Amino acid sequence: MSEMKRQEISKMGQYSTLYPKVEVKRLDPDAPMPKFSRDGDAGVDLTCMDDVEIAPQGTVMVHSGIALSIPRGFEGTLRPRSGMAAKRGITIANTPATIDSNYRGEVLIPLYNLGHDLARVEKGERVCQLL
Repeated sequence: MSEMKRQEISKMGQYSTLYPKVEVKRLDPDAPMPKFSRDGDAGVDLTCMDDVEIAPQGTVMVHSGIALSIPRGFEGTLRPRSGMAAKRGITIANTPATIDSNYRGEVLIPLYNLGHDLARVEKGERVCQLL
C-alpha cells in the first residue's frame, strides 16, 4: 500500500492500524508509483513497462518497474483489472499472484491472453491491481 494511502487512512482514525507499511522502490525512472485510481478502490494499479504481444492462450511476464518491501507476515497479491479481462481477454496467469514478504526483486506481472487472437499491451497501460 502506498504511503499516501496510509496517510489518508490514518486520518480516519480507527483504521490506521489495518495496513502495514509497504516500501516501494522505483527501478525504472519512467515507472509510475502505484496509486489508487479512484476513492474506494481495493488495490493500487500497476503499470506495464513493456510493449508486448501475447499469443492466443499465451503468457508473457511484463516489467512493472518497481520493487516492494512487504513486512514479514504479510503478502502482496496481483489481481486482474476486470475491464481488461472482460473487454480484451487479458488476465493474470496465476491469479491471484502472490508476492512473498521476503521477495525484493522487480515485480513481474504474468499476463495471460484468454482469447483466440493476438493481444497487445502497450507500455504505460495499467494492467493489474496490487492488494
